[in-house]
Amino acid sequence: MPVEGTSFAYSFDSPDEPTHKETQYYEMLGHRAIWRDGWKAVAFHAPGTSFENDRWELYHLDNDFSESSDLADEHPERLRELVDLWWDEARKYNVLPLADMVTSGFSRPGGGRPRRSFTLYPGEQAVPVMAAPNCVNRSHRITAHVERGNTRDEGVLLAHGGRHGGYALFVKDNRLIYEYNFLGLSRYIIRSDSVLPAGSVTLRFDFLKTGEFCGIGRLFANDELIGEGETPRTTRIAGGLEPMNVGRDDYTPVSQSYACPFAFSGKLHRVEVFLGGREVLDQSAELDGLLATQ
Repeated sequence: MPVEGTSFAYSFDSPDEPTHKETQYYEMLGHRAIWRDGWKAVAFHAPGTSFENDRWELYHLDNDFSESSDLADEHPERLRELVDLWWDEARKYNVLPLADMVTSGFSRPGGGRPRRSFTLYPGEQAVPVMAAPNCVNRSHRITAHVERGNTRDEGVLLAHGGRHGGYALFVKDNRLIYEYNFLGLSRYIIRSDSVLPAGSVTLRFDFLKTGEFCGIGRLFANDELIGEGETPRTTRIAGGLEPMNVGRDDYTPVSQSYACPFAFSGKLHRVEVFLGGREVLDQSAELDGLLATQ
């Protein structure tokens, strides 16, 4: 497909030159708009309704940049011209046929069969948000099988999300740590009370749901309880917007206590995730989050 649009290279040498762009159409999930010569027509589309019933609004952006005065009734002919132009642009740029995807059709991969058990291995590609284990608002267990050549081996065992939200289970300063990053606003950290042994060890984090979007976390080493703490609030989207990483944390760090990728320096055999309770999907929140990444 060709690269479509109007080059703005001329503006680098002539920043005061009037725009060369004459028309711009817009469409997403059935919502539509068209701009031309300082005028803009826009239509909000209610999912599942007929596109023919959408009401078009008209704004003169040169005089009303905030689109506060709808002039559709005052300039019906101009509005009609812009709507017709939208359809011309839609045909030209392969926008048609129109579709108004709604959140009820926005689902995770895997068919209709619920899945509670996952085995994840290091060294593989990051797990996309919609394919990762969904720990939202449910009890769950994360178990990492590792070998530590010495007590200096440390790094991320499992991380889902990043700077703006998510969780991570990692080893640092010979302690097992679980950190929940609530949208970058609050951080709930559970750190083991005792140091970790070297050699072959099973490290585990259990989350017990105690209410809506809250719970108690417990840390274990070889089935021995070594730490406990509360996570008073969690988000409605699993791990924020960044994918899940095994044995490292790419992109941006979930925790401020390490820098990416903070790969585990020992040998990580595998990470097992078991989900309890009923999967809770806030499909509207997940859709909003994914659209924000486009």
